[in-house]
Amino acid sequence: MSRNRVIQLALVLVAIGALLVTSFVSVPQINKERQALQLVNAAPNADTPAEVSFMVTLSGPFRGFVINYLWMRIEDLKQKGDFAEINNLARTVTALQPRQPDVWSFHAWNMAYNVSVQTYTPEERWDWVDRGIRLLREKGIVYNPKAVKLYRELTWIFFHKFGQYSDDMHWYYKRRLAREWTELLGMPMANETTEDAIARFAPVPASPHKLEALIGKNPQVRVLLDEFFIPAGYDIEAGFEPERKKAREKLLRAIGVVLMYHYINDVNMLPKKIRVKPAYDPAILPAFEDDANRQAITALVAHLRKRVLIDNYNMNPNLMLEMMIEFGPLDFRHASAHGMYWAHRGVQVMDSLLDKRGIDRVNTLRQRIHTPQDMFQNGRLWYDPHTDILTQEPDLRFIPSYERSMELAMEDLRKNQAGVKDTYEAGHENFLLQAMVFHYMYGNRADAAIYHRKVLTLYKDRPHNVQTKRYELAMDELVAREFLGNVINMENLSAYLHGNLRQAMWARVKGDNEEYSRRMLRAKGAYDEYQKEQSNATPIAPQDRMGLPPFEVLLADTINRMLVTPFHITSRARLWANTPVPVQRMLFDRVRPMLYTLAADSGYDPNLMFPEPPGMESYRAEQRRRAEERRRRERDANSKEVKSGGDGKQNK
Repeated sequence: MSRNRVIQLALVLVAIGALLVTSFVSVPQINKERQALQLVNAAPNADTPAEVSFMVTLSGPFRGFVINYLWMRIEDLKQKGDFAEINNLARTVTALQPRQPDVWSFHAWNMAYNVSVQTYTPEERWDWVDRGIRLLREKGIVYNPKAVKLYRELTWIFFHKFGQYSDDMHWYYKRRLAREWTELLGMPMANETTEDAIARFAPVPASPHKLEALIGKNPQVRVLLDEFFIPAGYDIEAGFEPERKKAREKLLRAIGVVLMYHYINDVNMLPKKIRVKPAYDPAILPAFEDDANRQAITALVAHLRKRVLIDNYNMNPNLMLEMMIEFGPLDFRHASAHGMYWAHRGVQVMDSLLDKRGIDRVNTLRQRIHTPQDMFQNGRLWYDPHTDILTQEPDLRFIPSYERSMELAMEDLRKNQAGVKDTYEAGHENFLLQAMVFHYMYGNRADAAIYHRKVLTLYKDRPHNVQTKRYELAMDELVAREFLGNVINMENLSAYLHGNLRQAMWARVKGDNEEYSRRMLRAKGAYDEYQKEQSNATPIAPQDRMGLPPFEVLLADTINRMLVTPFHITSRARLWANTPVPVQRMLFDRVRPMLYTLAADSGYDPNLMFPEPPGMESYRAEQRRRAEERRRRERDANSKEVKSGGDGKQNK
């Protein structure tokens, strides 16, 4: 070997040695910085799914080449519309990079936004959006619990894709979500207060986590399972844990369907003999007919809800209850309730990080503002499983939580985001104006005056307000100006419509036909004008993207809320007598159990107080036909999904 070759070899060895020494010295500091930024790519452990461990181990040093190829292949398949193969490859990529938040974020976004809009039916589009949500909620966040980005992305999908109006299918998403969570957690009681909502949910986190502990406290649960549910095909103790998770959710949904179609949460309110409906599993109905089982079913349902939330949805029932106490009666049938939950978890994660700055923090705080704002604007949800009709109207109970979220974000910005321009003050001013307008529209003049004084105190002397002189107006004039300036906003219009419809029906009950006609014309005129300007029909959307439900549906929603309000039974009977027959048909089966019980308890003949409207049998037959058509479409969509080899979707 020549002298020059020896020198070259020696220099190479020295360089390698220097690199090794540098790496040895630098790695601890690099790892420390990676930990601070949550960039730790942890090795597979006992909790890591087998498929992830297998892919990480198998790919070894070639992982980078494999990942790059798969990314390019996914983009190519997206252009060709091969969505089933995209889903399979996405699973592989996330298995190869389970600790990289950007990978989960990209694929969830791709499914929920890019792929979904290239499908042709509401069922297919829902399927892809649901996959994106589950990818983040049940996998991405599980593998990356400190990645604030993933909480922000999940919050945004719920808030924007479901809650807003840009997607042609947003009404379909809202209905599917409402049905899913009605089956899981039930629905609010009639005229439910915040305290009622907390008391209704409280047994869920308090329930024993283990089935054995539940049976120890309530031995009748053992009898219930052995004599009724296991023979009916709901063995929640058989097989390995993945099978038990599916069995628990299957049983919970089967019970939830029975409760849902009776509009109740309390098993004790079910009739002794339940009439079989097409949606019921008749095999479980005998369990409800024995009074000895009813307390055990109630206890079992609370246990199942707790386990399904934790095991199948990666949600914490204790945190859900804490948020109800702090922020208001969250109704998880509503997309923004989920948005609030995941934004709140994201804020909790942020507070545990070493680096408390960055755009993810600002955006997550902003989302914790937007979601209670949406609950305030349209958080009262009415979903009818018989007709699949859903309507929303403002829920003023969320005004304080919206204000609290705004104040916390402004304080956080001042403390942790030094040098960042304050982006929340304009929103805070608009909130105070909204709170004033909504309270005024709903007849809460004293509360409207409180927010009027607040906005004057904080923002009257700002240059833009001095120039426009808008705060020189009296409150009544300011309300009119703010409402008319935002009438194109669907939330403001909803408040306006429901407010006028309420006043119209009360006028009808009192015999003031002139006021009734004036209010109805005002509501119908605003409705027609909005529909003409904003409706955006598409060939496949089941409801116009920006359009409101039919006017009769809005009137039915308003009258339903009035009928369940606790005032004298004779006044409710007069309201019923003045309700148009088509609207009576929509409401009768829903309100009959409560109204007939109240009438009988008050000594009146229910059939005379609330007579069944003419044409109910044909109306029911038509609703059954439509329900069967919906189920057929969903079965067809699920069948296509199974044939495509898709994974990660649970049948609902």
